[in-house]
Amino acid sequence: MTYTGRSMKTFIAVLTFLVFSVTAFAQDKDQSKYYYIGSIGDGLSIQMELSLEGSDVQGSYYYNKYGTPIDLSGQINSKDSTITLTEKADKGESGGKFAGSFTPIGGGLGTTMEGTFSKSAKLPFKLTKVANYEFSVIKQGNFSEAKWSYPKLISKNEVIQKISNKLYDRMKPQIEEYQKDAKEGFMEDLITSTWIFNYDYSIEYYSDELFSFTGLVYSYTGGAHGNTYFVSSNYSINEKDSKLLELSDLFKKDSNYVKVLSDFIIKDLKKQKAGWVVNGEIKSLKEDEIGPFALSPRGIQFAFAPYAVGPYSDGAFFVTISYYKLKNIIKTDGPLAHFIKSRETKIEQ
Repeated sequence: MTYTGRSMKTFIAVLTFLVFSVTAFAQDKDQSKYYYIGSIGDGLSIQMELSLEGSDVQGSYYYNKYGTPIDLSGQINSKDSTITLTEKADKGESGGKFAGSFTPIGGGLGTTMEGTFSKSAKLPFKLTKVANYEFSVIKQGNFSEAKWSYPKLISKNEVIQKISNKLYDRMKPQIEEYQKDAKEGFMEDLITSTWIFNYDYSIEYYSDELFSFTGLVYSYTGGAHGNTYFVSSNYSINEKDSKLLELSDLFKKDSNYVKVLSDFIIKDLKKQKAGWVVNGEIKSLKEDEIGPFALSPRGIQFAFAPYAVGPYSDGAFFVTISYYKLKNIIKTDGPLAHFIKSRETKIEQ
């Protein structure tokens, strides 16, 4: 789940470090990643993303009612197909714990997991896998590596199946461009240090009606630091096809939604001390300047890469606007009605 500021900034820092440690980066051969949906107890719907490396599991989950990610860590026992996951809790608090079993497959987690979730009470949980992440890597010589990943959706619905292909098709031109540049660099002896290209898509929200994916793209081709930018793909689903959403699909036609969003974002970025907003160089944002957006029960989440709203040293910025704040401009029959009309969704005021 990629648009939490903490996790994004950590990932960027890790990738920057790996410029000087590419061998360690290339050894992630046994890593697997999955996405599950399901419930705890009687109707507490959740979504969970897990990464498996050996017997160690890392990940996060959130309640559809709130959308706030909760970090998880744990282990699996492949012999008896059991899993334990513990919430990361604040100091002095005890986190909840998932303990259960999974349907076994060769070297990974199967299609279902179920067991008991324990915190203030013990409740049954059951999860169903909806995506396996595909990982690919291409090395060119000893000093260039292109690596990418994206979720391969599992569904009997052909419309949903095809979304995975659409994600790959959006990645492909950037991957090919990097490979071309790397090849030319080798031929012209321009590469004097390790080159890295990394493109990772993750699921932000999953339902049969709406999908939200966020992506982090990082490249290093020499110089003081690498380049980072963000992408997103949001799809509404109908019986015949999926539609890649734009901001204009979410809001009423005459609502002046660009100004409304810009005002909220600028105010938030000023609080976060984004350099070019604080010094007054950026006072408003046009539609094409508003960062890639993701949709989840928390609200609309916008990402701004380094150099977008401040100098590189400021890093990346993330802004989330709750649906409650935008309720007067949201299309009542549009994709966001999925969140507003759901009895399960609590709009934070």
